Amino acid sequence: MKLIKLLLPILVILCACNEKNEFDDINNKVNVPTVLQERDPNYPLILSKTKEKSRSGMATGTTLSHDEYLGRSFHLDNYPYDDEINLGYAVVDFSKASEKGYIISHGINRSVTNYFAFSDYDHYLEKSKITNTVTSGFKINLGFFSFGHKNTMTEVFESATLTNKTQVGGEANIYIQSKVHELQYSSNIRKDIILYYLNDIFKDEVYNTPTSEFYKNYGGFVLKKFITGGRATALYYGQVKESYLFESTETIMNESIDAGIKYKDKGKKDSIDFSADLEFGWSNNDGNSTEYSEKFTSLNYSIQTVGGIPVYPAFPAPKDLFETKIDLSSWLSSLSDPANHALIRIYEEGLVPISDFILERNLSDRINKCIQGFNPGNLCEPEICILYPEVYWGRNILLPVYLHTRNNEYIFLENGQFSDNDISRNAEIFRLSTKYSKIFKTRIVTISEESVSSSFDTDYDGAKIEDCKVFQANDGTIYLLDIENKQGYSIHDDYLLDTYAIRDYVNSLPTINVNMESLFDYDILAL
Repeated sequence: MKLIKLLLPILVILCACNEKNEFDDINNKVNVPTVLQERDPNYPLILSKTKEKSRSGMATGTTLSHDEYLGRSFHLDNYPYDDEINLGYAVVDFSKASEKGYIISHGINRSVTNYFAFSDYDHYLEKSKITNTVTSGFKINLGFFSFGHKNTMTEVFESATLTNKTQVGGEANIYIQSKVHELQYSSNIRKDIILYYLNDIFKDEVYNTPTSEFYKNYGGFVLKKFITGGRATALYYGQVKESYLFESTETIMNESIDAGIKYKDKGKKDSIDFSADLEFGWSNNDGNSTEYSEKFTSLNYSIQTVGGIPVYPAFPAPKDLFETKIDLSSWLSSLSDPANHALIRIYEEGLVPISDFILERNLSDRINKCIQGFNPGNLCEPEICILYPEVYWGRNILLPVYLHTRNNEYIFLENGQFSDNDISRNAEIFRLSTKYSKIFKTRIVTISEESVSSSFDTDYDGAKIEDCKVFQANDGTIYLLDIENKQGYSIHDDYLLDTYAIRDYVNSLPTINVNMESLFDYDILAL
């Protein structure tokens, strides 16, 4: 590997003179990388390569049993979110988890009715408690949940903006609950799943495709606990007359929703009466609707059913609540057949962030940022970067060294130091580039602080590879572990040794055997 001729004047000047203009290439290119070493062409640059294998594990469809929904990825793209249409690909290997005893299901057989009104979409989040479906402790942008709901409301009711004090929305759900399905989960089980029970295709995808592409395909969550049966969801949108604004618009809407639902389950506590009547709204000859209708300029509603016979598989055009009665008694009756049951409700904390199933901190962070709405961008060529200070004074000025990864992260490796003069600075650049040229046959460049600060991810302190030992797991994953400092890197496919041009150096490192469970004691970054 040859070093660029730029380095030669450094040696000359160190011995002969103190003329700064010999370093114009470095001094004058603060915002443009200056190449100190070119990439060795003997190392193929492959940024992504998924394994050739059957993609049957990525398929979804009606052939799955309800239990097999557990451990699959879940999107929050379509509202209501408690719907099989949001179901994604396998994350947890269902067969292995089931054999281990982690899959649980049992009957509950009860009906639940709830409804709420909201005068704006912030109140919707509060009243619906939809954010409670995600495991506690995970920080999520609340707008992420309201976005899908708002889209559905504006699609069903074209002007459902809720920007006027007279406007009010509402929602009612009648759940005919049959069974609870659960993936047993704890901090201890999580470790077992990460090490032994992840789906092979999931692992291939998460480590070998760009994070934005992975997130688009898989979504941000994994289904852990849900209920099957049938659900009728009614959405409401109305405008209250100004003469009634002395009352709460949400109170007026709640009263109207409650009065407009006719459902009496005569079953016992642990059973459901499938022969009961179930109706929404009023017909023209229902005189008792007047006390509610007189408070509204308009109040429309639309109903979707999930499970049972497909009466309203999608929200139809809205109807006037006070002039249109919808009878769902036959739909309720059809739910007596368990073959007609569907996913209808996600349990509280029934969704786990998909990042929770990933060992490496940087990869987990990237997926979490996708969930928050950020795009991590495209893959890029890895390189070693020496951060060039734009202004410096005093003694012991730092020259940070970073590994710029294929995922556009800057992993901090070490700080070089120099005194307040160009000779000292250039000598330190020469020392650092010489050191890392023996490890990485990638490009080595000097860059500006601006380049690093604009990166998607910079907050990572990485292990010094020269201090690492090599551990190869049974699945072929290579771990470079700094035993003393409990830091390390993971390399999940052999081609990445060439991508980072470190194959020869890694092959020269000492090997070690460690207990797989001990990997959780390390701060591991994925390359």
